[in-house]
Amino acid sequence: VAAEVLRLVPSAAAFRTALRAVKLWARRRHIEGFALGFPGGVAWAILVARVCQLYPNAAPSTLFSRFFSTWSRWKFGDLVEGTALPVLLAPLAARASDRETAAPPATLGLSRSEWNPASWRDRSYLMPVITPTRPRLNATRTVTRTTLAVLRNELERARELLQTQQSGGATAVLERSPFFSSYRGYICVHVFAAAVSEQRYWRGWVKSRISRFVGALERYGRIERLHPLPTAVRVEPPPAVLRQMQLMPAAAAAAA
Repeated sequence: VAAEVLRLVPSAAAFRTALRAVKLWARRRHIEGFALGFPGGVAWAILVARVCQLYPNAAPSTLFSRFFSTWSRWKFGDLVEGTALPVLLAPLAARASDRETAAPPATLGLSRSEWNPASWRDRSYLMPVITPTRPRLNATRTVTRTTLAVLRNELERARELLQTQQSGGATAVLERSPFFSSYRGYICVHVFAAAVSEQRYWRGWVKSRISRFVGALERYGRIERLHPLPTAVRVEPPPAVLRQMQLMPAAAAAAA
């Protein structure tokens, strides 16, 4: 995917610079992570690459600004008659190179998983960002109604800052999100383990299930925005947990 994206952008250097800035913004605003319902690395690259295609002669700073003006107004999340507008770097019609390198029979099953705008399942995705290589997949299929609301809010915030502040706008856009003072309520999931390796395993397991938890909350609660924190927060286990694990405080594994 990476090689194809680079092939499809007018300037690889401008693309790389703009992508680094966008990824830094996403990290500081806590809106990254495929497993948590936000765009991952591949999706961010495709979104930046599409802006590069729309503005082929733009400098990286202009691309950074255009990124927010483009995607804050894009038709995401509109499920009326399947009208969510997909992001494509290349036409879905098979290119000559695709036909020449047709998949062998053993891998034909992969084609069934390709994104298909005629499929009800694929039309139901809120933020279709399609990879340019076969099989063409939706790189943002984990985005949910509430995480999309968070993402839209951040895109609009950045767009307004860059539009209203002639100087210092980019600095304000890249400010770290005050996550723990932005919402009225929080849900904390503690993960404890006797060893660092075990704690790392369980932390990954819990993180992989966060999107399901978010989906359950969306179905059973009147919640407009759910914002999963992509990074773990290290805390000391409470004494009761230490006693249960039969560990001394100095040997306790950090919790996330």
